[in-house]
Amino acid sequence: MDHYLSLNTLPTLYSNQLCGIKVFMKNEVHETRKPSFNTLLLIFSGTLRFVEDGKEVEVKTGTYYIQRANTYQSGLPITDPPVYGYIHFFGDFVNLPLEGTLPLTGKIDINKIRQEVISLSYRGNSQVDRMYQFYKILHLLGRYNRSCNNQLASRIADYLSSNAVIINSLDDVAAHFNYSKDYIIRVFKEEFNVTPYNYLSALRIDLACRLITNSNLSIAQVAEQCGFHDLSVFYRSFKSVMGFPPSKLKKAGDYEPPIPDENT
Repeated sequence: MDHYLSLNTLPTLYSNQLCGIKVFMKNEVHETRKPSFNTLLLIFSGTLRFVEDGKEVEVKTGTYYIQRANTYQSGLPITDPPVYGYIHFFGDFVNLPLEGTLPLTGKIDINKIRQEVISLSYRGNSQVDRMYQFYKILHLLGRYNRSCNNQLASRIADYLSSNAVIINSLDDVAAHFNYSKDYIIRVFKEEFNVTPYNYLSALRIDLACRLITNSNLSIAQVAEQCGFHDLSVFYRSFKSVMGFPPSKLKKAGDYEPPIPDENT
């Protein structure tokens, strides 16, 4: 599935239903539909919950989400009724985070975006004015999320450092930050020029080297304490990062911290 809205081929507003601000009432749920247009959802407060092609989606305060055209959507019970902006539009999507793309989900500057949606929904504006306002909103989302991405990458690095030995996979990281795994990888690599997987491996091997040179633990015990539950995986990871097997370090007793491989 394509996960990014292309801004290189300009999106256009849906002519019949432009946009507005929706206030959910208590016990109200998302309508059941299969629309021919895309919808940009901008959550100002509360949480919107729905099912999209069989997958449950939760869009929280301060985030946006793009519903794709021709997806089957139905509502889920809501305990925190949302207030959100919506914009119906047509656009092209791609599956790679190329220059000039916007992820299907991200953060919003609530106060700024709310005012822009109000301006866009003013029916006295010409079509040119509306398109300008729409592009301004997309531009703000892109710029704001680039800034947020720098902060997100730092938070991911802190999370990896604090939980290196208990993280089972990048799925754990994605679930913790409520983003897709592909998005986590892209944001992290753009900021640090290394994948989070290789960064995590370097953290674990760094700990392993310190344990090997400063304790009487066996290689198998070191592997277990560093989050490797399969000894063969530990050996492969160690040699990939350090260039030699752990047994060599145990004999030599010399150690310098590993540098993550930025090319993978």
